[in-house]
Amino acid sequence: MSINRVVINASPIISLFRSNQEHLLPLLFQEILIPNAVWQEVTQTGKFDKAAINLKNMLVVPTFWGWF
Repeated sequence: MSINRVVINASPIISLFRSNQEHLLPLLFQEILIPNAVWQEVTQTGKFDKAAINLKNMLVVPTFWGWF
């Protein structure tokens, strides 16, 4: 069974960016949904945090409840 759409929380996002493996998510899933609270948690951690900087630069589309 294939999983095309996932909801992700902050820990995997931060871990993948810090280990330079963020490219794996789009290889595994077609849609990655990031709830607004998770977006805020990751992007407001600091201007020198790799996850915060790079997540802001990714192509994301706002939805009524989060980002993907």
